[in-house]
Amino acid sequence: MHIKKRHIPEALEEAVLLFQQGVLQQAGAVLTGILKADPRQAEALHLLGLLALKQGKPAEAESWLVRAVKLAPQVAEFHNSLGVALRKQDKLGEAERSYRRCLKLTPDHIEALDNLGTLLRHRNMPEEAEQYCRRAVALQSDNAKMLANLAGALYEQGLAKESKQFFEQALSKEADKGTLKVIVAGLIDIACATGEMEECRKLHLLGFDKIHPFHEVCAYLMRLNYLSTVDSATLFKEHSRRISALIPYYPPNRMRSVDRAEMSKKLKIGYLSPDLVDHPVGWLLEPIISLSDRERFTTILYDVHMRDYPPKDGLRRACDVWRDCRCLSNEQLTELIIQDDLDILIDLAGHTGGNRFPVLIGRLAPLQVSWLGYFNTTGLPTMDWLLADPFSVLPDEEQYYTERIWRLPHYRFAVQPKEIKAELPSDSPKDPGHRFVFVSCNNLAKITLQVLEVWAAILQQLPEAILLVRWKTLVTDGAKAIFSERFIAAGGSSAQLRIESPLVHEQLLASYHETDLMLDTFPFSGGVTSLDALFAGVPVVTMAGDRMAGRQTQAFLELSGHPELVAHSIDEYIAIAVDLAKDSERIAQLRTTLRDDLLRSPLCDVKQFTKDLEAAYRAMWEGRCHNVDTAAVSTM
Repeated sequence: MHIKKRHIPEALEEAVLLFQQGVLQQAGAVLTGILKADPRQAEALHLLGLLALKQGKPAEAESWLVRAVKLAPQVAEFHNSLGVALRKQDKLGEAERSYRRCLKLTPDHIEALDNLGTLLRHRNMPEEAEQYCRRAVALQSDNAKMLANLAGALYEQGLAKESKQFFEQALSKEADKGTLKVIVAGLIDIACATGEMEECRKLHLLGFDKIHPFHEVCAYLMRLNYLSTVDSATLFKEHSRRISALIPYYPPNRMRSVDRAEMSKKLKIGYLSPDLVDHPVGWLLEPIISLSDRERFTTILYDVHMRDYPPKDGLRRACDVWRDCRCLSNEQLTELIIQDDLDILIDLAGHTGGNRFPVLIGRLAPLQVSWLGYFNTTGLPTMDWLLADPFSVLPDEEQYYTERIWRLPHYRFAVQPKEIKAELPSDSPKDPGHRFVFVSCNNLAKITLQVLEVWAAILQQLPEAILLVRWKTLVTDGAKAIFSERFIAAGGSSAQLRIESPLVHEQLLASYHETDLMLDTFPFSGGVTSLDALFAGVPVVTMAGDRMAGRQTQAFLELSGHPELVAHSIDEYIAIAVDLAKDSERIAQLRTTLRDDLLRSPLCDVKQFTKDLEAAYRAMWEGRCHNVDTAAVSTM
């Protein structure tokens, strides 16, 4: 487009109007024409930068905006826009400098105040972030996004009550769906951190009305598993009802037909998961895939995790085909799975974070199976089977599952023995200053008010004992303060509480030699966390649960020969913990035998487990070829 110099002001107005109307290609053509007429038109360079940002091209935006800033360093807006482009490329230090230059020129630049507050929060500097967020809110008190940003900065300092007030203010303002999601998620985080799980459930229901339903439904169903006030019948009702409401919005059944002629074929098994990298699901799956019978099964892994770091070589080498699906939409992933022509598709996520549940609604394989990553019914009619065991789903509980139940002989997974990187003592530490150490390394969402009250009751009977708590979110002073307040409100003493920052997995395993007894959570018990403790020779006291998620540690203990550590009431749980803390000889004996007891159990026989698992696949497939709709199957 040819533009004369004298017509540049009019052309700029036209470009701005086109940009505001979303006609980006035409706006870009006008701006390019302006720069051909006068390459030093800083406003045109700035608009081209904004246009590139709108198109998701932050690196290109940076190149335009750097030129604009050089030509007009006195224009505050240019520095803010450059900061946005740099932030989108994770150039945090440079972005911070750009925002600060903007504010030096225009101290009340509201977007730069909010942007700098957001960036400082991302850099784990919530105290300084609060200052800028407050200045932004003071200038525009009805802006939901800025109110939510301030609320987040306060929450990260442990100021849960004040944070909640600002999130609630934000919720009362007009906001787009992205901001609403941040607000509801923030309120849910506060409810979970303060142990208000029933409030958490209500907030998820609120999210159904305000945010895209699919993500909220999954998060809501996931949270229900943590609530002792929600029984199995209600869990089933909510799973089936919420998922049934979503089915009409997704593509119809695309399953290919099968017949008896395919009964003995080599089976193509697909595993779909967001948790193949640096997650218990991936750790548990790797040895099983490594031991797969390659003559009878082909294994394809679909990696849909959202993290940037690459998968470890072990799991990639173990499978026949690795599909990197991180950047694929649900539609693209659906087409890929259909092209792979699977016989059985195994979903390893259920309603946990990062799932690709929509692709399962349309049925992409003759058999779809739920396993490993989720701990309840999916509620999905196209999910044929759920792999369980004698502990996880009792016969009279099958009515609470939309899937048919296939019980593996011992447990629903097996584990590769952990290599502890430190020499474990044969008994509890006995130095003169030693205090008996209870430990918990479970997800804070599992540590409900009821759990804290029980732990506090145990410690009240043992004034010299302490509780050590570790979890990945207990990093900032604010997060530690929130947990400490919860513990004190539940009847505990701050003098008996020690909160420590999380450790990498190998260090965590080695650190167990400093502890005496792990206290399990309920109604959602520990999984790999409990196994780690047992591998390290640390006893675990657990409560027999009323759901799959509540029977994990119970199964580990009973399979390794220690049912005496399983309580069937709160009073019994307290009694077991207190009695063990007073019995140093019993603790010493357990520390010398627990690891070997676990190693001898079926839980550590991965080879046999893999045979049982693949026998289940084959039997499921044969039933499908016969078109047999059998009842729940047990291979005990």
